[in-house]
Amino acid sequence: MKHYKKSLPVWEQKAEKGENTYPSVIRDAINKKLNGIIAMQAFNRKVKKPICVWQGESLFDGSPISVVISQYASDSANRKTGAMVQVSVLPTDKNAHEAFKSGSPSVCGDCKYNGSGCYVRWFMVERQRKSVQYLKNSAAALLLGQRLLRAMRVRVGTAGDPAAVPTHVWRTLLQDAEGWTGYTHAWKTCDQELKGLFLASCDNEQEVIEAGHLGWSCYYVYDTFDIIHPEVIQCLYQEKMTTCYDCMLCHGRAKKQIVVGARLHGATNTKSQARSARKAAKNRSGEV
Repeated sequence: MKHYKKSLPVWEQKAEKGENTYPSVIRDAINKKLNGIIAMQAFNRKVKKPICVWQGESLFDGSPISVVISQYASDSANRKTGAMVQVSVLPTDKNAHEAFKSGSPSVCGDCKYNGSGCYVRWFMVERQRKSVQYLKNSAAALLLGQRLLRAMRVRVGTAGDPAAVPTHVWRTLLQDAEGWTGYTHAWKTCDQELKGLFLASCDNEQEVIEAGHLGWSCYYVYDTFDIIHPEVIQCLYQEKMTTCYDCMLCHGRAKKQIVVGARLHGATNTKSQARSARKAAKNRSGEV
């Protein structure tokens, strides 16, 4: 297995030393207040609901999809990610929960967990989709998204796979962000330029090796019985309850290839479904 050198960003260095990031928290609070004002000016009314910042055809199947930003003016309740702004890729004209249950590739491609075993609570995603606010001018919407993410730490792919969206859209949206995290299960077939933005989401050691050979940093979700290579950096949330906001190790623009490891997570029934999905994918590929 290829060896990956540890490359800890400043956020994790601070976290490992037990230092907090109060200046960032204060700046975020100010920026989110400003974001509320900016959104109000864009819509000519007070807006707190999710905002669509891009619409187009899915690169997976050509169906209509949307990039949606939430928690741009208030902190996320997600304990793992912390106060990060949340960005989802959602079907535009389909029920997101029903699309997931049917295994629709529109926003998840051929992910092995599409339909069963995904930790995302798609019924809640559908509630969000129903409340999304839209601007009529698509160019203005993209620029609004860029402005709302300025100097913020962002979680890309709260729901959906970022590889469903053209790379230039992400470059525009994220160009002024302080940092972001994001993962794709489509790392084999997607635009390989995405390796400069996101991590490959891998479910076994062979996938980690293949993605590494293609130049990807990896987020390796392993099961309890898997043997973990010593060079794999353990997810700090699982190790020390350090939020993604404070860690940012999964920032896709790290200068060196890394492998971040995390135990299979989610509710008990979700983990059971994920194991079944992994087994089914293994059988389809002919692996022993």
